[in-house]
Amino acid sequence: MKNSNRHIVIITSYLNHPGGYERIVPSIANLFTEKNNKVTLLIIGNTAETFYPIHKNVTIILKPYHFGIADTGNMISRKIKMLSDIRGLKKILFQLSPDIVIGTEYHISICAQLTGIQKFSKLIAWEHTPIAQSKKNRFWNLLFKKYYPRFNAIVCLNKTEKHFFSQLAPTYIIHNFTDNHSGSFTTLQSKSILSIARLSPEKGIDLLLQTAKKVLPLHPTWKWKLIGTGPLKKMVTDFIDQENLNNHFILQKPNGSRLDDEYLNASLFVLSSRYESMSMVLLEAQSYGLPLISFNCPDGPAEIISHDENGLLVPAENSDALAQAVLSLIENPSKAKKISHQAIVNAAQFNSETVYAQWSSFFDKLLH
Repeated sequence: MKNSNRHIVIITSYLNHPGGYERIVPSIANLFTEKNNKVTLLIIGNTAETFYPIHKNVTIILKPYHFGIADTGNMISRKIKMLSDIRGLKKILFQLSPDIVIGTEYHISICAQLTGIQKFSKLIAWEHTPIAQSKKNRFWNLLFKKYYPRFNAIVCLNKTEKHFFSQLAPTYIIHNFTDNHSGSFTTLQSKSILSIARLSPEKGIDLLLQTAKKVLPLHPTWKWKLIGTGPLKKMVTDFIDQENLNNHFILQKPNGSRLDDEYLNASLFVLSSRYESMSMVLLEAQSYGLPLISFNCPDGPAEIISHDENGLLVPAENSDALAQAVLSLIENPSKAKKISHQAIVNAAQFNSETVYAQWSSFFDKLLH
């Protein structure tokens, strides 16, 4: 089978919130469709609504399965629900009879395998969750160890994950992608620092606030904008009030699925995550020419940032080092400009054409 006209089923959970996973799954489905593949997006949940747009030719099927993952009922009832959901999934997959099935989370991928679809289709586990964040209970850990070696292939996002998964099954790195649809780049003139993240502990919001506290008083003409929602919203608003930063640190809710203007109107981009697989916001910021500053956390930022070239990497969870890195670019505009130019160059390896070529080559290898 050549480079198109494949039937690909992507099985995913909810896509109705802003986030990196919620962005890349529709983006991949759209990209595969634009390249003349037939794509079915099988959403496991209670809503087919997606925060990010879906191509009109992508077929969406919604099924309220949860494979016993939901924290309701006892162990026996959850296992009965799991078996019932697997039977339902089997019926759908056998009816569709696709060339390729892609599972986007470990429990989805395992349950897809338990349908027996590999008699007719190639089955891929597409990993998004950092290993440090991937916590499974004893039951799912046993299934993971038993069934992951049976996948036709595993696709992951960075070298650390490849080292881990390649001990189980054939494993390939295919990065996330993003395109700069505006065709414009930041001018670095705004005196504005941008961060985009879910307001949750793994995103290091506490560390971001401590960094801002060390930077903004030294450069009162600069502002820091944080775009995001989540459980730590009150912590952020309390911090702004306590530190009297109402005119300098701005918390903003995501407004729509496109953030072009936010990237174009910033001069620096800062990521404070405790762990990442492949940060979509780093890729997006880079595509607009923003100098990137990030913790060198496990495991994704180092796949995107080459230190002192297209950005700065500092020791993980060290807010002093993060603040010093931000200050170094505020106080050295020529260095920031040089890094900005390299960010634009580096972005080419993460655009849709480059990444689709990798997926297409991978599919050809898998199907022959």
